[in-house]
Amino acid sequence: VSKSDIRTTNAQALVQVLQSKPEFRSIRVIAVSSTGAGNSQIKVGLGIGKLIEHHLRHVLADHTGQEEAFAAIQDQVTLVRPTSLTEDAPTDNLIEFGDKVKSPTIKTDRADLAKWVVREAQTAEHQGTIVNVTGVKARKQ
Repeated sequence: VSKSDIRTTNAQALVQVLQSKPEFRSIRVIAVSSTGAGNSQIKVGLGIGKLIEHHLRHVLADHTGQEEAFAAIQDQVTLVRPTSLTEDAPTDNLIEFGDKVKSPTIKTDRADLAKWVVREAQTAEHQGTIVNVTGVKARKQ
């Protein structure tokens, strides 16, 4: 995967604008990052997470740069770190997990993530924090 700094550059520009006027202090930002960025780790087992982190090192560096830029306005930002994004496999059940623990699953459906972002926009439940999420199929009862 090739180098890119689009996330870092965009985050830096957004932070610069949001810091330019006091009235912009009330504007919230919800940004999508990735597990493996910042202080988080991709843990799959058998060293596979380290292999994935190596393969995605340039992408993860850009995600980390984005997170570092947003640290300047942390109280206005919610950062969400989904596991690998997928399509057409929604679980309607995203769960949160810690930065250094093995993710319960390795896939997050884009539709599930979109619903999470909308709910966060409505509630600001995680404002000022970084949240790792992954999709988990609900157990049949």
